[in-house]
This record gives sequence, structure tokens and C-alpha cells, in this order.
Amino acid sequence: MKVKIKTVNIKRGDGISIAMGGNYGADKYYASAFYTESRGKISITGTNDFNEYTISFNSFPANTYNLYVLIFFSI
Repeated sequence: MKVKIKTVNIKRGDGISIAMGGNYGADKYYASAFYTESRGKISITGTNDFNEYTISFNSFPANTYNLYVLIFFSI
């Protein structure tokens, strides 16, 4: 997943993080199938014009029911 993020005066906590994951279906009670995030790997803080950030994964289980993406501020 690639995103472009512009930051203004981000100083607290871990800054901005991006994440992507998926869940199994009802037969597995929507348990997590996979999850990956930028926290602890990529620093998105300070004041910056638009920069491109990428997170990736090699594969996910074939029976993954849904996918989701997150962009969040972590303090």
C-alpha cells in the first residue's frame, strides 16, 4: 500500500502510522488473518510536504474475508 501524507507540527508520540490487515469470515469468528503496520519501522513526524510511504506484505490467506487500511495518529 502506498500513501502520500503531509504533516504539520507532529511532535507527540509515535506520530502518524499506516496499517493494513484482514480478517477471516464468520466461520472463524472474524479472527485476524494478517496485519502489518509502519509503527516502529517508519517515522512520520515533524512538518513535511507530501511524502510517499509504503507498507507491504508477501501474501495473505486465500480465505481472508475482508481487508482494511488504517492511517492513525499515535500518542
